[in-house]
Amino acid sequence: MKEFITYDMLLVYATFIMVLFMIVEFVKELKVLKGLKTKYLAFFIACAMVILIYAYVFIGSLLSIEFLIYIVLRIPLILINAVVATFATNGVSDFNNPVDKTKKQI
Repeated sequence: MKEFITYDMLLVYATFIMVLFMIVEFVKELKVLKGLKTKYLAFFIACAMVILIYAYVFIGSLLSIEFLIYIVLRIPLILINAVVATFATNGVSDFNNPVDKTKKQI
């Protein structure tokens, strides 16, 4: 990789999921976030990332009224994309930390 992560790279689904996974893994051990389940943390971070990508691609500014209207009209799409990304990220996490289901839990 010749450069750091860019918004253009985040437009690729696999890169988006990889970055989301890395951010979640990095921040989930913070004391403030310890009580929050990983899947909900991933969802909130994914929502923020989707909104930032919309700002970059479609408007170019987070502070304009047009952008706020644009985001409000796309809330369902943002939530759907965030849920899909969350499931993909948690699948990556489950794959990296397999649980042996043959052992009996006490």
